[in-house]
Amino acid sequence: MVQVVPGSFISLNTPMSSLIDLIHSKSYEAVVERARAFPKEAADKNKDDITALHWVTYDNAPLNVVKAIYDAWPGALYVSNRHGNTPLDVAMKCASDEIIQFLQNPEEEQERRRLMSHLLHLRQEMHAVQNENARLFQQYHDLTITHNTNAATISSLQNELDASGCIIEEEGTRRSSGISEMTFDTFDL
Repeated sequence: MVQVVPGSFISLNTPMSSLIDLIHSKSYEAVVERARAFPKEAADKNKDDITALHWVTYDNAPLNVVKAIYDAWPGALYVSNRHGNTPLDVAMKCASDEIIQFLQNPEEEQERRRLMSHLLHLRQEMHAVQNENARLFQQYHDLTITHNTNAATISSLQNELDASGCIIEEEGTRRSSGISEMTFDTFDL
């Protein structure tokens, strides 16, 4: 936690604690954030050529912390300290099996992350397709109801037209023969 004295000046560009300081204080959430914000610090070494990855494996930090340091600088995996130990060598003596497995094959972990990301993307696409299918089904349902209503209306109108069609047809026949209603009236007299 940073305490600010009133009237003092703090530049947001100035690191408050280095990555190594945070590792030593076991502030692992802050370590992860720091490694992401300042990845170059993962490449820093002390006078014994110990890197941040050496320290987190020595401390048996949580796997997500080790992964964050590795992601910040994958090359640290191959750096030997002054005693000739790589982070994997240190992990073999001090760290959990899951950290050892990760350091033995970090590419596998990266592939797993890539596949998980791809799976998440596919799930999102599937959800979008399901939503679109639901929307289209609702639209189809609405159109079916409208079609059935229209079909009933059309059938009713057709019946009305059929009934009135006779009258129209008879009048049309009379007009085509040149006989008007007045003519019928005169014949009837």
